[in-house]
Amino acid sequence: MPKLKLLYQSAVNQLFIYFILLILTAFIYGCNNQSVQDEAIEEGNELLTKVVIRRSAVDFTLVLESDSMSRSLAFYKNEDSTTYRHMNYQFYTDREVLLKDELVLINKLWAIAQDSIDLNLTSLMLGYPLEYTDVLQNQIIAFSESTEWNEVQEGELNENYQLMRDIMKAQNVYYPLDSLLETKGLHIGEFSTEKHGYIPRDKLKNLGIDETLKIPVPFMVWIGIEQKTIQ
Repeated sequence: MPKLKLLYQSAVNQLFIYFILLILTAFIYGCNNQSVQDEAIEEGNELLTKVVIRRSAVDFTLVLESDSMSRSLAFYKNEDSTTYRHMNYQFYTDREVLLKDELVLINKLWAIAQDSIDLNLTSLMLGYPLEYTDVLQNQIIAFSESTEWNEVQEGELNENYQLMRDIMKAQNVYYPLDSLLETKGLHIGEFSTEKHGYIPRDKLKNLGIDETLKIPVPFMVWIGIEQKTIQ
């Protein structure tokens, strides 16, 4: 009996030690995770202190330079107007870019502009699908799974630009732009595109996708935006 009691006590002690270690591990992970989040927030806020504003008779542009990336968010108006109706976002970098990440910064830059100028946007440009890894993946999925598009014969792209735009809008290839626009009482009205082609075969191959797929892609994309109707 004493031996059995000792074994029982040993097992209880081991469970207690395991429980304590588990709590300590969770605590340390939580602290580290919070530290990473705080660091990311601080880095983003520090970046915003470097914004340079340039202004002319027709544009209001916020320029942001960092070691790895150059960005600009510009708002345009007619010279005889005080209201800015078009927005254009551009960046220059060698690294991979995700639209969902850039939209966080675009939103902050947009807020700075909104405090300084009269905005009533009707269109915007963010870049074309090949510039963003997540938008490109959305584009590939949208067209590879579209029965209607797969019926289009090779060489007939120039006859189906409107179908391409309709699919891009219906499949929300620029997600999560919709969520950002919703916070401003706006929504996507239509896509306007120019300079069309197909995603290069080597790009598809690098993504591990069937390189024989014919996925259309525009190299210029204007997104028409409208005020959301309150029902």
